[in-house]
Amino acid sequence: MKKQNIIAGAQIFLMGIVKKTVIADRLGRSVDAVYAAPTAYSGISILLATIAYTMQIYADFSGYSDMAIGVAKCIGYDLGKNFNMPYIAHNPSEFWRRWHISLSSWFREYVYFPLGGSRGKLIKTCRNLFLVMFLSGIWHGTGITFILWGLYHGIGVAAHRVFAEVVNRQRWQIKSVLGQKIAGGVSILCTLVFVNIGWILFRSDTVDTIGIILHRIFTRANGVEYIYVFTILFMILFIIVNIYTLIKKQGNAEYIFLDYNKFSSWFILWTVIFLILVFFYPGEAEFIYGKF
Repeated sequence: MKKQNIIAGAQIFLMGIVKKTVIADRLGRSVDAVYAAPTAYSGISILLATIAYTMQIYADFSGYSDMAIGVAKCIGYDLGKNFNMPYIAHNPSEFWRRWHISLSSWFREYVYFPLGGSRGKLIKTCRNLFLVMFLSGIWHGTGITFILWGLYHGIGVAAHRVFAEVVNRQRWQIKSVLGQKIAGGVSILCTLVFVNIGWILFRSDTVDTIGIILHRIFTRANGVEYIYVFTILFMILFIIVNIYTLIKKQGNAEYIFLDYNKFSSWFILWTVIFLILVFFYPGEAEFIYGKF
Protein backbone atom coordinates (compact mmCIF):
# COMPACT_ATOMS: atom_id res chain seq x y z
CA MET A 1 0.00 0.00 0.00
CA LYS A 2 1.35 3.40 -0.99
CA LYS A 3 1.24 6.31 1.41
CA GLN A 4 -0.45 8.63 -1.10
CA ASN A 5 -3.18 6.05 -1.74
CA ILE A 6 -3.89 5.75 1.98
CA ILE A 7 -4.03 9.52 2.42
CA ALA A 8 -6.33 9.99 -0.60
CA GLY A 9 -8.52 7.02 0.33
CA ALA A 10 -8.88 8.18 3.92
CA GLN A 11 -10.09 11.60 2.75
CA ILE A 12 -12.70 10.04 0.44
CA PHE A 13 -13.82 7.75 3.28
CA LEU A 14 -14.09 10.75 5.63
CA MET A 15 -16.27 12.60 3.13
CA GLY A 16 -18.52 9.56 2.97
CA ILE A 17 -18.88 9.59 6.76
CA VAL A 18 -19.87 13.28 6.66
CA LYS A 19 -22.53 12.63 4.04
CA LYS A 20 -23.96 9.65 5.90
CA THR A 21 -23.76 10.48 9.61
CA VAL A 22 -24.12 14.26 9.49
CA ILE A 23 -26.35 14.98 6.48
CA ALA A 24 -28.37 11.85 5.63
CA ASP A 25 -29.07 10.65 9.16
CA ARG A 26 -30.01 14.14 10.36
CA LEU A 27 -32.42 14.68 7.48
CA GLY A 28 -33.89 11.24 8.04
CA ARG A 29 -35.43 12.39 11.32
CA SER A 30 -37.81 14.83 9.64
CA VAL A 31 -38.50 12.55 6.68
CA ASP A 32 -39.44 9.58 8.87
CA ALA A 33 -41.67 11.72 11.09
CA VAL A 34 -43.65 13.24 8.22
CA TYR A 35 -44.00 10.07 6.14
CA ALA A 36 -45.17 8.14 9.20
CA ALA A 37 -48.25 10.39 9.54
CA PRO A 38 -48.62 12.63 6.46
CA THR A 39 -52.22 13.56 7.24
CA ALA A 40 -51.07 15.35 10.38
CA TYR A 41 -48.64 17.75 8.68
CA SER A 42 -49.17 20.89 6.62
CA GLY A 43 -48.47 21.02 2.90
CA ILE A 44 -45.30 23.10 3.38
CA SER A 45 -44.01 20.67 6.02
CA ILE A 46 -44.56 17.74 3.66
CA LEU A 47 -42.90 19.64 0.80
CA LEU A 48 -39.83 20.28 2.96
CA ALA A 49 -39.78 16.61 3.95
CA THR A 50 -39.79 15.53 0.30
CA ILE A 51 -36.91 17.93 -0.41
CA ALA A 52 -35.14 16.55 2.66
CA TYR A 53 -35.54 13.01 1.31
CA THR A 54 -34.13 14.08 -2.05
CA MET A 55 -31.00 15.22 -0.22
CA GLN A 56 -31.04 12.32 2.26
CA ILE A 57 -31.08 9.50 -0.29
CA TYR A 58 -28.26 11.14 -2.26
CA ALA A 59 -26.10 11.78 0.82
CA ASP A 60 -26.82 8.30 2.18
CA PHE A 61 -26.10 6.33 -0.98
CA SER A 62 -23.22 8.45 -2.29
CA GLY A 63 -21.87 8.53 1.27
CA TYR A 64 -21.43 4.81 1.63
CA SER A 65 -20.25 4.64 -2.01
CA ASP A 66 -17.52 7.08 -1.04
CA MET A 67 -16.66 4.90 1.97
CA ALA A 68 -16.24 1.87 -0.31
CA ILE A 69 -14.27 3.89 -2.87
CA GLY A 70 -12.04 5.26 -0.10
CA VAL A 71 -11.28 1.84 1.38
CA ALA A 72 -10.51 0.46 -2.09
CA LYS A 73 -8.24 3.44 -2.78
CA CYS A 74 -6.28 2.73 0.41
CA ILE A 75 -5.40 -0.78 -0.79
CA GLY A 76 -4.61 0.30 -4.34
CA TYR A 77 -7.88 -0.13 -6.26
CA ASP A 78 -9.67 2.62 -8.19
CA LEU A 79 -13.42 1.93 -8.30
CA GLY A 80 -14.28 5.19 -10.05
CA LYS A 81 -17.18 7.51 -9.21
CA ASN A 82 -20.64 6.13 -8.54
CA PHE A 83 -22.30 9.56 -8.52
CA ASN A 84 -21.56 12.66 -10.56
CA MET A 85 -23.66 15.54 -9.22
CA PRO A 86 -27.01 14.05 -10.36
CA TYR A 87 -29.10 17.00 -9.23
CA ILE A 88 -27.66 19.31 -11.88
CA ALA A 89 -28.77 17.01 -14.71
CA HIS A 90 -30.58 18.77 -17.57
CA ASN A 91 -32.99 15.92 -18.31
CA PRO A 92 -34.10 12.51 -16.94
CA SER A 93 -31.70 10.58 -19.17
CA GLU A 94 -28.73 12.62 -17.99
CA PHE A 95 -29.86 12.12 -14.40
CA TRP A 96 -29.45 8.36 -14.81
CA ARG A 97 -26.00 8.82 -16.33
CA ARG A 98 -25.04 10.67 -13.15
CA TRP A 99 -26.95 8.63 -10.52
CA HIS A 100 -25.80 5.16 -9.34
CA ILE A 101 -23.42 4.97 -12.31
CA SER A 102 -22.47 1.34 -11.68
CA LEU A 103 -26.09 0.12 -11.85
CA SER A 104 -26.98 2.41 -14.76
CA SER A 105 -23.95 1.14 -16.67
CA TRP A 106 -24.95 -2.48 -15.99
CA PHE A 107 -28.48 -1.92 -17.28
CA ARG A 108 -27.11 -0.14 -20.35
CA GLU A 109 -24.67 -2.95 -21.18
CA TYR A 110 -26.84 -5.96 -20.36
CA VAL A 111 -30.40 -4.77 -21.02
CA TYR A 112 -30.52 -1.63 -23.17
CA PHE A 113 -27.93 -2.59 -25.78
CA PRO A 114 -29.14 -6.22 -26.17
CA LEU A 115 -32.66 -4.86 -26.76
CA GLY A 116 -31.27 -2.80 -29.62
CA GLY A 117 -30.33 0.41 -27.84
CA SER A 118 -31.00 3.50 -29.91
CA ARG A 119 -30.69 1.63 -33.21
CA GLY A 120 -33.79 1.50 -35.36
CA LYS A 121 -36.96 3.55 -35.16
CA LEU A 122 -37.71 6.08 -32.45
CA ILE A 123 -40.59 4.02 -31.09
CA LYS A 124 -38.24 1.05 -30.48
CA THR A 125 -35.70 3.29 -28.75
CA CYS A 126 -38.44 4.63 -26.45
CA ARG A 127 -39.59 1.07 -25.77
CA ASN A 128 -36.07 0.05 -24.80
CA LEU A 129 -35.62 3.05 -22.51
CA PHE A 130 -38.99 2.41 -20.90
CA LEU A 131 -38.22 -1.27 -20.28
CA VAL A 132 -34.85 -0.48 -18.71
CA MET A 133 -36.42 1.91 -16.21
CA PHE A 134 -39.31 -0.45 -15.51
CA LEU A 135 -36.84 -3.25 -14.73
CA SER A 136 -34.84 -0.82 -12.58
CA GLY A 137 -37.96 -0.23 -10.51
CA ILE A 138 -38.47 -3.98 -10.06
CA TRP A 139 -34.79 -4.37 -9.15
CA HIS A 140 -35.36 -2.08 -6.17
CA GLY A 141 -38.38 -4.10 -5.03
CA THR A 142 -41.56 -5.77 -6.24
CA GLY A 143 -43.80 -3.49 -4.18
CA ILE A 144 -46.30 -1.44 -6.14
CA THR A 145 -44.60 1.86 -5.23
CA PHE A 146 -41.26 0.74 -6.69
CA ILE A 147 -43.01 -0.46 -9.85
CA LEU A 148 -44.76 2.90 -10.16
CA TRP A 149 -41.42 4.65 -9.63
CA GLY A 150 -39.88 2.61 -12.44
CA LEU A 151 -42.83 3.31 -14.74
CA TYR A 152 -42.65 7.01 -13.87
CA HIS A 153 -38.99 7.26 -14.84
CA GLY A 154 -39.58 5.07 -17.89
CA ILE A 155 -42.18 7.53 -19.15
CA GLY A 156 -39.86 10.42 -18.30
CA VAL A 157 -36.80 9.19 -20.22
CA ALA A 158 -38.95 8.07 -23.19
CA ALA A 159 -40.75 11.43 -23.32
CA HIS A 160 -37.44 13.27 -23.21
CA ARG A 161 -36.14 11.15 -26.09
CA VAL A 162 -39.18 12.08 -28.20
CA PHE A 163 -38.75 15.76 -27.28
CA ALA A 164 -35.04 15.68 -28.19
CA GLU A 165 -35.88 14.07 -31.53
CA VAL A 166 -38.44 16.77 -32.33
CA VAL A 167 -35.97 19.52 -31.41
CA ASN A 168 -33.30 17.99 -33.65
CA ARG A 169 -35.63 17.52 -36.59
CA GLN A 170 -37.07 21.02 -36.33
CA ARG A 171 -33.59 22.41 -35.74
CA TRP A 172 -34.77 24.52 -32.85
CA GLN A 173 -31.91 26.31 -31.12
CA ILE A 174 -31.26 29.26 -28.89
CA LYS A 175 -28.51 31.42 -30.33
CA SER A 176 -27.88 33.96 -27.56
CA VAL A 177 -25.55 32.99 -24.71
CA LEU A 178 -27.93 34.45 -22.12
CA GLY A 179 -30.82 32.51 -23.60
CA GLN A 180 -28.82 29.29 -23.48
CA LYS A 181 -27.95 29.84 -19.82
CA ILE A 182 -31.57 30.58 -18.93
CA ALA A 183 -32.76 27.50 -20.84
CA GLY A 184 -30.12 25.40 -19.10
CA GLY A 185 -31.18 26.63 -15.68
CA VAL A 186 -34.86 25.97 -16.44
CA SER A 187 -34.09 22.46 -17.68
CA ILE A 188 -32.10 21.69 -14.50
CA LEU A 189 -34.94 22.99 -12.33
CA CYS A 190 -37.58 21.01 -14.25
CA THR A 191 -35.51 17.84 -14.02
CA LEU A 192 -34.99 18.35 -10.29
CA VAL A 193 -38.74 18.74 -9.77
CA PHE A 194 -39.36 15.61 -11.86
CA VAL A 195 -36.85 13.60 -9.81
CA ASN A 196 -38.19 14.99 -6.52
CA ILE A 197 -41.73 13.84 -7.35
CA GLY A 198 -40.28 10.45 -8.24
CA TRP A 199 -38.70 10.15 -4.81
CA ILE A 200 -42.16 10.55 -3.28
CA LEU A 201 -43.17 7.34 -5.08
CA PHE A 202 -39.95 5.66 -3.98
CA ARG A 203 -40.22 6.65 -0.31
CA SER A 204 -43.94 6.02 0.20
CA ASP A 205 -45.03 2.65 1.58
CA THR A 206 -48.40 2.58 -0.16
CA VAL A 207 -50.23 4.15 -3.10
CA ASP A 208 -52.56 5.85 -0.61
CA THR A 209 -49.58 7.57 1.01
CA ILE A 210 -48.47 8.86 -2.39
CA GLY A 211 -51.91 10.33 -3.01
CA ILE A 212 -52.09 11.93 0.43
CA ILE A 213 -48.65 13.53 0.13
CA LEU A 214 -49.19 14.92 -3.37
CA HIS A 215 -52.68 16.17 -2.50
CA ARG A 216 -51.55 17.95 0.67
CA ILE A 217 -48.57 19.55 -1.08
CA PHE A 218 -50.52 20.90 -4.06
CA THR A 219 -53.52 22.02 -2.00
CA ARG A 220 -51.26 23.62 0.61
CA ALA A 221 -53.18 21.82 3.33
CA ASN A 222 -53.18 22.97 6.93
CA GLY A 223 -51.64 20.90 9.68
CA VAL A 224 -48.66 20.65 11.99
CA GLU A 225 -45.90 23.03 10.92
CA TYR A 226 -42.62 21.13 11.07
CA ILE A 227 -39.79 23.31 9.76
CA TYR A 228 -36.67 21.28 10.47
CA VAL A 229 -33.66 23.61 10.66
CA PHE A 230 -31.21 21.06 9.22
CA THR A 231 -33.36 20.79 6.09
CA ILE A 232 -32.93 24.51 5.47
CA LEU A 233 -29.20 24.48 6.26
CA PHE A 234 -28.41 21.49 4.07
CA MET A 235 -30.62 22.84 1.28
CA ILE A 236 -28.50 25.98 1.22
CA LEU A 237 -25.33 23.86 1.28
CA PHE A 238 -26.55 21.68 -1.59
CA ILE A 239 -27.43 24.71 -3.70
CA ILE A 240 -24.01 26.31 -3.14
CA VAL A 241 -22.10 23.10 -3.90
CA ASN A 242 -24.12 22.36 -7.05
CA ILE A 243 -23.82 25.90 -8.40
CA TYR A 244 -20.07 25.90 -7.72
CA THR A 245 -19.67 22.55 -9.49
CA LEU A 246 -21.76 23.72 -12.42
CA ILE A 247 -19.83 26.96 -12.89
CA LYS A 248 -16.28 26.04 -11.86
CA LYS A 249 -16.10 22.32 -12.68
CA GLN A 250 -18.31 22.19 -15.79
CA GLY A 251 -20.79 20.02 -13.88
CA ASN A 252 -18.36 17.23 -12.97
CA ALA A 253 -17.81 16.17 -9.38
CA GLU A 254 -14.23 15.89 -8.21
CA TYR A 255 -12.78 14.71 -4.93
CA ILE A 256 -10.88 17.46 -3.14
CA PHE A 257 -7.57 16.29 -1.71
CA LEU A 258 -5.77 18.32 0.94
CA ASP A 259 -2.06 19.09 0.88
CA TYR A 260 -0.82 18.15 4.35
CA ASN A 261 2.37 20.15 3.90
CA LYS A 262 0.19 23.19 4.55
CA PHE A 263 -1.14 24.29 7.91
CA SER A 264 -4.47 25.27 6.31
CA SER A 265 -5.07 21.65 5.24
CA TRP A 266 -4.59 20.36 8.78
CA PHE A 267 -6.90 23.09 10.05
CA ILE A 268 -9.61 22.03 7.57
CA LEU A 269 -9.17 18.35 8.46
CA TRP A 270 -9.52 18.88 12.21
CA THR A 271 -12.43 21.27 11.66
CA VAL A 272 -14.27 18.59 9.65
CA ILE A 273 -13.58 15.97 12.33
CA PHE A 274 -14.82 18.37 15.01
CA LEU A 275 -18.02 19.06 13.07
CA ILE A 276 -18.61 15.32 12.63
CA LEU A 277 -18.29 14.77 16.38
CA VAL A 278 -20.63 17.68 17.12
CA PHE A 279 -23.33 17.14 14.50
CA PHE A 280 -23.40 13.42 13.75
CA TYR A 281 -26.76 11.79 14.45
CA PRO A 282 -26.37 9.36 17.39
CA GLY A 283 -29.69 7.56 16.94
CA GLU A 284 -30.42 4.42 14.97
CA ALA A 285 -30.14 4.93 11.21
CA GLU A 286 -29.78 2.26 8.54
CA PHE A 287 -28.33 2.61 5.06
CA ILE A 288 -31.28 3.29 2.74
CA TYR A 289 -29.87 1.13 -0.05
CA GLY A 290 -28.83 -1.62 2.34
CA LYS A 291 -32.15 -3.41 1.73
CA PHE A 292 -31.91 -3.37 -2.07
